[in-house]
Amino acid sequence: DADLRGVAIDDVYLHAADLRRAAFSGSGTLFATGVPPASLTDTVLTSADLSFATLDGVSIDHTRLDEANLTNASLHRAEMKGFSTLDRAEARNASFEMASLEHTSFVQAKLQGASFRYSDVTGCDFTGADIGGADFTGAR
Repeated sequence: DADLRGVAIDDVYLHAADLRRAAFSGSGTLFATGVPPASLTDTVLTSADLSFATLDGVSIDHTRLDEANLTNASLHRAEMKGFSTLDRAEARNASFEMASLEHTSFVQAKLQGASFRYSDVTGCDFTGADIGGADFTGAR
């Protein structure tokens, strides 16, 4: 239950980290990769700057990424099930390829040029989201 709101975490590399219930709101850039994948389950990342972050294969279940900056972030094969939220997030050119995104909320998110190729978007809410130029090839 770490409260890291406002803490400078620029260029932090997390290998197999489990940050359940951690709060990072307003913090810097975070990189989370590894085998086994890192877990950001139940984490609050509201307004976090995750632009250009590599979050490939990361478990992001029940996580709040509202108003986060995910511009050019890579979330290949991420597991973002369980009602995670990216409401009003900035995720232009982000890659969600082959990700499990079931029931994720992208309400009013900016997703121009994002890739959802071969991802599972079952039950996702894209209400008011800007998906201009987004690629949903092979998504279900």
